[in-house]
Amino acid sequence: MLIARLIADPETLSARLDAATVAIEREGMRLAMAQMLDFCGNVLQLSLPKGDAAALRALLDEHFSPADLLLTE
Repeated sequence: MLIARLIADPETLSARLDAATVAIEREGMRLAMAQMLDFCGNVLQLSLPKGDAAALRALLDEHFSPADLLLTE
């Protein structure tokens, strides 16, 4: 399982998430969950059952930069 946590601009978050979801699925990965974590402030968590961590990082950098990103496998 891949889990990504992002701190990104909340004003553009929805549009960026929509575009990133399309790109993630185009790469053959499936986004299982995307939700804001209330206990961490404005942190978006994405969960994917499987996928390539380097490819996911590149896609998230492309769609959310500048943002703080933590990615775990």
